[in-house]
Amino acid sequence: MKSELLEKCIHQPLRQFLGHSLKECFYHDVFGQDLLTTNNKGIDIIAQQLELIFDNNESIFISWDTIDGWHQYSLSISNKAFCKNTERYLANSSFWQYYIGSAFSGYEVYGYVENKIITYNALNIPINTACYYNEPHLVLLYFDNITVAIANFCLEDDFVPTLPMGDDVWILFDPISIQLCIKKLGLEKLEA
Repeated sequence: MKSELLEKCIHQPLRQFLGHSLKECFYHDVFGQDLLTTNNKGIDIIAQQLELIFDNNESIFISWDTIDGWHQYSLSISNKAFCKNTERYLANSSFWQYYIGSAFSGYEVYGYVENKIITYNALNIPINTACYYNEPHLVLLYFDNITVAIANFCLEDDFVPTLPMGDDVWILFDPISIQLCIKKLGLEKLEA
């Protein structure tokens, strides 16, 4: 079941678009484009989902989701939207302009091979331990010679994640920011 979830929720949806060119990109958020959370230096944060449309006019959606077998907030990818009734607008063209028309050539998945979460009572005594396996939180997408990372973390005002899970979608264009997130949170490369 452990690797089956990774196959179903990450690998299978992505593999079908390998070799296809990116046609359009949309952000889905609770607020409109004028309230986009961005540092204007290569990190955008949205609340709902990222929609990528390819040259075959089919879409994939990347968001956080609650999946039985993983922690409450894990990265997930699907051909179906995760949410409805959101503000949908063209993604930040300052960065996405370099990806549009480029072929989706590969990807890497990062998260935790084993994520052990211990719950404590008010006296700081452990009362429950849950283990989750092959839990994804960041995916690197390769388009020809450029990379973008999509992750699920909590919103942070300083654009530096503190938790390896969350109910916001981070889009990271800057390679230094991507490596910082992977290292700071101790994310591991998850193999197929």
